[in-house]
Amino acid sequence: PSAMTEFKAAEKLLILNKHGCGLLTRLYRTKLAYDTDRPAFLTEKNNEAAIKTVGKRFPSLDIPRNQTTPFYAKREELLETFEEPYQNLVDVLEFKDSVFEVLTSMGSHSLTLAIAVNFGLAQAFLDLICTYLSLMVLMFRFEDRRNVAVVYCTAYELVKGTSEASFPRLGQLLVEYELPLRRLYEDFLPISKIVSDTLDSLRPAIERRYVPAEMLRKDSVLN
Repeated sequence: PSAMTEFKAAEKLLILNKHGCGLLTRLYRTKLAYDTDRPAFLTEKNNEAAIKTVGKRFPSLDIPRNQTTPFYAKREELLETFEEPYQNLVDVLEFKDSVFEVLTSMGSHSLTLAIAVNFGLAQAFLDLICTYLSLMVLMFRFEDRRNVAVVYCTAYELVKGTSEASFPRLGQLLVEYELPLRRLYEDFLPISKIVSDTLDSLRPAIERRYVPAEMLRKDSVLN
């Protein structure tokens, strides 16, 4: 691979990692807010049944057309209240697409990533993987993720008269990653070689850092 290919890859990795860290912060704040003070609509018992009914066949939604439902009366308020947390979930979906577009491209270009050869590129690569994994695990520790999607998309359709464009893919993501660690393992299988080679390049540095004292004495390092 040319130096230009490596430069472009490094630039994309840095941009994505910066974006991912910002998204991680936003999602954490959303989760924290919902853990400590959930929106009133989610805590009222008569609304719980309505939410379960709409999301019973999730990711398909049974949008209520009856004007007496809790959704209809508060549709505009719900659209505003749940827009930010819903958009955070959509941003995770789009971030996932961007991450694997770049990582798959790097694998297909047979880029060599080794700490001793191209430290900056290898570090950016591993940083992005860590950010992505952290983001996906955090999203599935956000217990109201489905409720947010159900309420927002129901309110959206009642107000706009059409379904929210990102929901089909987001809903599928929320279902497929219900057990995130298993699914994440499957995600990385196509690029497992470049990931394992990069991690393996850390071995000499790690081994030097954790050399037993006896071996250091034997090599006269401590003398």
